Amino acid sequence: MNKEIYQDRSFDDLLQTLPHYQLYPQMLPFIGSHYRRMNKRVLVIGESHYLRKESEQKSESGAWYDGTAAAMLDDEDRNWIHTRGTAGSGEKQRYASKAFGIYRNVEFAIRDLLVDKDLPTDNYLRYVAYYNYFQRPAKTGDSLEVTDLDKKTAYHHLLALGDILEVTHFAFVSKLAYYAFWKSHGKDEFFTRNIFGTAHPSTSWWNTPHQHDWWEEKFKMTSREWFIKRIGKLQLKVDDHE
Repeated sequence: MNKEIYQDRSFDDLLQTLPHYQLYPQMLPFIGSHYRRMNKRVLVIGESHYLRKESEQKSESGAWYDGTAAAMLDDEDRNWIHTRGTAGSGEKQRYASKAFGIYRNVEFAIRDLLVDKDLPTDNYLRYVAYYNYFQRPAKTGDSLEVTDLDKKTAYHHLLALGDILEVTHFAFVSKLAYYAFWKSHGKDEFFTRNIFGTAHPSTSWWNTPHQHDWWEEKFKMTSREWFIKRIGKLQLKVDDHE
């Protein structure tokens, strides 16, 4: 099947004005085909891409952000940081790599959010947008060793991305990314939007009850349940039913 049907590229002209995507266009976010049409615009935010072990030296912080590393990447490296080639690659919740379990688990949670039961079920990410918060890849199998430059770049990139995509719900599915975001947070428009974080969907915490804080309230549930609770029901906008 042509996986392009899962995607909406109508934001690309604006997204490609962002400096980081001019250096690394492979990292453009996955925008679902129905993202614009839903009653809520949900941006699911992962942690980071990885580079294969033999290319890890290319992701040194200074060289990565000044663009020097971009010229050193080969086609295989670019595949490893290709957001649309990973998040958008599943069909009927099946993915070529076990490493993509994050997408499968998020898909099943999105399925349970949908009100309209006659919508396509081939890839539930088509109803949201997805990207990784940190704009520098980690070493294979490890979490990113986050630098101050990583935090600054990631935060300001999300500010710009949120405006372009007109996001209503920021769903962090990485606690490392979520905590880094709040440490960088200032007095800005993010206060008017729904922002929450869960454990990584590939970990046992996705299905294990634990505490979640929502301002001054505390809840005990699985991360999957928290994801569903904080987004609420997803459906086509009233004027956009086929």
